[in-house]
Amino acid sequence: MTAAWILLKAAARLFRKRGGRLLSGAIAFYALLSIVPMLVIVLHVVAGFSQGDAARAFVLHELGRWVGPAGATTVGELLDRTRHEGSGTVASVLSSLFVFYGSTRLWSQMQRALDILWGVEKPESSGWKGSVVSQLRKRGLAFLLVVFTGLALSALLVGHTLLARLRVDDVAEGASRVLEGFGSLAVTAGLFTLIFRFLPHAEVTLKEAFRGGLVTAILLTLGSLLVSAYVAHKAASSAYGAATSLVMLLLYVHYSAHVFFFGAALTCVQQKASSTLEDAPDRAILDR
Repeated sequence: MTAAWILLKAAARLFRKRGGRLLSGAIAFYALLSIVPMLVIVLHVVAGFSQGDAARAFVLHELGRWVGPAGATTVGELLDRTRHEGSGTVASVLSSLFVFYGSTRLWSQMQRALDILWGVEKPESSGWKGSVVSQLRKRGLAFLLVVFTGLALSALLVGHTLLARLRVDDVAEGASRVLEGFGSLAVTAGLFTLIFRFLPHAEVTLKEAFRGGLVTAILLTLGSLLVSAYVAHKAASSAYGAATSLVMLLLYVHYSAHVFFFGAALTCVQQKASSTLEDAPDRAILDR
């Protein structure tokens, strides 16, 4: 039995043991509540590198790679409603506070869920000052992750624009689509790598985080292909009717949460195996 197969089995066992399905359902709920506030910040970052409408179109195009065109359209409608809500100084301030809180709430809960999966406890804060500093650090890290997503998408947008200008025939167009796909995969893998590296209160090396992030990104890519295929061939006859696009978005977010925690379990198994490699055989380590 290969080492990779042993790792996968150990990750699946840890996922079941630590309530991975329950954690996935909870995080999927927070993700649905946070997706619009996060995209508002991402759009502001991407808009710094292009016109506002072009930034919106590109972000929704990239989102459509994962949730399908119908799901991206649903999210776009929610974004439009958020953008047109309220006016004036007070409304703008309240809206900004809501966007910041909403965009970071998901990461806060995700950190707690990852600690449960790892079986570690959050360090106790010393007094109210320590608690405030801890919360600010947590929110700051979450905000930086959202900004990283925006910067990565901005880089993709610049690359997309350059490739569009260089296309001269069908072969070049096909090659550019492949490059765009790999770029999107790289951004997703990079984001998951940062999450697995910095969110849990555990010592995770960059190498371990990258392996887990890459596997998670690949599984999400495969899932997005299945979602797109289903929407293209079955959605029109779905029993959900006009709500089909929303249902597809819900299902994909739920699936993504399961994949995320399986990738986290795989990272956790690698981290524990590496930390005790000198004291026990591989099988004994991975059966812990």
